[in-house]
Amino acid sequence: MRRRGWQVTMLGGSLEADPPPGVSDVDGMRIVRYRLPRRRWDLRGTAAEEDAMKAAAGTALDGGWDVLHGHAPLSALAAASLLGRERASRRVYTLHSPVRRELAVNAASSGAATRASAALKGALLGRVERRVLERSDGVQVLSNYSRGLVAELHGRALAERSEIIPWFVETDAASLVSRDEACTSLGWARDAFHVLTVRRLVWRMGVDALVRANAGLPGSSPIHVHVVGDGPERASLERLARSGARDGQMTFHGGLPQPAVDLMYAAADAFVLPTVSLEGFGLIILEALGAGIPVIGTDVGAIPEVLSRVSAGTVVAAADPGALGGALQRCVEAGTPPTRRAEIAGEARRTFPRAATLDRYETFLRGARH
Repeated sequence: MRRRGWQVTMLGGSLEADPPPGVSDVDGMRIVRYRLPRRRWDLRGTAAEEDAMKAAAGTALDGGWDVLHGHAPLSALAAASLLGRERASRRVYTLHSPVRRELAVNAASSGAATRASAALKGALLGRVERRVLERSDGVQVLSNYSRGLVAELHGRALAERSEIIPWFVETDAASLVSRDEACTSLGWARDAFHVLTVRRLVWRMGVDALVRANAGLPGSSPIHVHVVGDGPERASLERLARSGARDGQMTFHGGLPQPAVDLMYAAADAFVLPTVSLEGFGLIILEALGAGIPVIGTDVGAIPEVLSRVSAGTVVAAADPGALGGALQRCVEAGTPPTRRAEIAGEARRTFPRAATLDRYETFLRGARH
């Protein structure tokens, strides 16, 4: 939106490990960071968040705003209260994932006490989320799957008000690096078949199924799996990988800056999205397809919905290492020569176009319906 001439201010909460509260400018956008209050699970937490916003922003939020665009329930409600209707008459909200479902899924592999706490927080924040949706002049979701969750958790009337605007492919043909050039830069063997996943290492991302799929491949397989990302399950996943016969063919890279990840997309021959629960869209699918590599995803959330629109998408059952391993071997057999990579990237840009999607987004922000 900034590149289209909009003045953009981003208002976001920070934790103690993040940059301190205050105002900064990044790429022509004003960034206001405020310290998240300790209690923020219900409507009483809104006032504390509003106070934190006001203290951090100073005069940065003075004046009127065309649109207040929320992405999380408590911060959206606090910002709406801080600015008031007289300073931000149009309010819209993007629901990425229902907060109640998100908390429950993230706690699913934890103990009973953690699950109970997540259920309580989810119930409280779910009420806040519904209030935000009801008070918004426009609601955006990214998929039919997400709209279905709105209907399930907040009612059909709110779901029918929600407009589906998916993400788009950001990369263009001129920005793509050749596979061989990327492999050389990374020190990856050119004769291997490089499989990439970029995930936070928690249960619902399903990376353990990819570890097991790799372990079940023939010893002669040219596949080398690269896992980018960090999280509480990293140590256990690395132990699981070492216990298999192909542990030398799997590398955990940890968290990496975006330029390094982009280079890995360019060097990879296939991408895996092994999610086992709650995938509202899967932006990472478009990142991989835009780099010209085929994607193997699970039958979870919006993944089949997104992959059904492109020829380079394969859907397998979630948490099924055998099915995933079979799909990987078929990818090796098919190969991804430069001409095929160009076809995949071109199809992705046509199916999920940047300019047309931004046109729809701008129309949504202005108050019209596509």
